[in-house]
Amino acid sequence: MVNINTVITGSAYLPLSGGTMTGDITIGNMLLDQSADIFYINDTANAGMTKGITINQGTATNQIFAGKSTNVAHGLTSQAETDTWVEIIQTTGDKGGVAIRSFHENAANYPAMQFVSFGGQADTTHTTAGRSLIEFYASQHNGSNALADIAADGLVFGVRCRRGSADVAVALVDEDGDLWINGFLTDSMLIHSAAAFAFQEATTISGVTAYSLIAGGNIKSAVDNSNVTIFGGSAGGGKGAYVYLTGKDDAGNGKIELVTPDAAETGDVTRLLISGGATTATFEVSNSNVKLNLPTSNPGAGILWSNLGIVTVGT
Repeated sequence: MVNINTVITGSAYLPLSGGTMTGDITIGNMLLDQSADIFYINDTANAGMTKGITINQGTATNQIFAGKSTNVAHGLTSQAETDTWVEIIQTTGDKGGVAIRSFHENAANYPAMQFVSFGGQADTTHTTAGRSLIEFYASQHNGSNALADIAADGLVFGVRCRRGSADVAVALVDEDGDLWINGFLTDSMLIHSAAAFAFQEATTISGVTAYSLIAGGNIKSAVDNSNVTIFGGSAGGGKGAYVYLTGKDDAGNGKIELVTPDAAETGDVTRLLISGGATTATFEVSNSNVKLNLPTSNPGAGILWSNLGIVTVGT
């Protein structure tokens, strides 16, 4: 047994063959506390650690950890040495935070970083209390040892990329779950299922155009004996608020069809057709033999219908 409880400076060699080393070892600014099984670099105590490694960088703000490999040569030496494939650094230098940075050679079809989880049992609670096998958590704090809520509309998660010679945000999630995407969803990205989207009551959204990205896309109520309502303005009908329904037929003429389907949704109980051609407009109710043609004296300006009054439809 070799008992070492001293400070070693300069170069030192401990020629040991078998046996056990006991006591603390201090080499320069490194301390091996064998009684606590903690290895310190530039520090001597850490109340939050039972066993592990503590590194105090002092005023340094570059790498606190680096992983290297002789078979890696990524060439991005403006960011890290070419054989470095992972590093841990502070995000802001003098305020903390952590950035885990991965470096990969310029090779196609390989992920440069992965987060992988094995095990656990997935929670099925689809509420604010739900827990996931992989989670990202964020909270503000008040600087005095107390957590604080995220500010209203504060961004908690984001995806950024290099595009157009600049770093830009492409997807953002804020504190109340609102999602902002700098792009479009295409039909190949959507799940073609009646349960693909759940439209819930939301706060007011203005200046938004919603597109049906799937040919023949529909907005339906998935609950029996319920309504799908489109309001212009508030639920009570805001002043100066309009609901515009626009559409075109194959010839490019204006056409709108409002259909009440039968129980099997395979036929029509009633169908209201509003169409406007180059010179005429028609107003039809199927199965009632009613058709209203409204010629216009100015085809190029479109057709305006107003004050049509009450039409009694006979069968």
